[in-house]
Amino acid sequence: MEDLRANIARRLTPQPVKVRADFELTCFTYAGIDAIKRALEAGERVSTEAIPIQIRLVAPPLYVMVSNATDKAGAIEALEHCLEVIREDVAKDQGELTVKLKPKAVSETDDLELQTLMEKVARENAEVEGDDESDGE
Repeated sequence: MEDLRANIARRLTPQPVKVRADFELTCFTYAGIDAIKRALEAGERVSTEAIPIQIRLVAPPLYVMVSNATDKAGAIEALEHCLEVIREDVAKDQGELTVKLKPKAVSETDDLELQTLMEKVARENAEVEGDDESDGE
């Protein structure tokens, strides 16, 4: 009987949903890099134990914000709030945040597309034989 209850409880537990937002973050003032770092850290502080938020760099200036949570609506709302926090923080140094993909629940296919994009960018940024800082003349 106890095994049956454990099995039912496990099956009725809500599955986490992956929510993602893509955005570009730029700041061309003297404090640019520090302003971007500070804004991203302020955005990650919006994260809670129930709705963890991670921000990753794809390729400058493109960033991806991801959250795995059981509350889909709450996660979308948290990511939107996080984007606003970042926008307000970076605006202090005349920086700009442009949302490329609004927060939405993503499927495994979308996740694979992001992984492919990140691998492509990594390959493009990797040094290959013949890359030299000198002109070679």
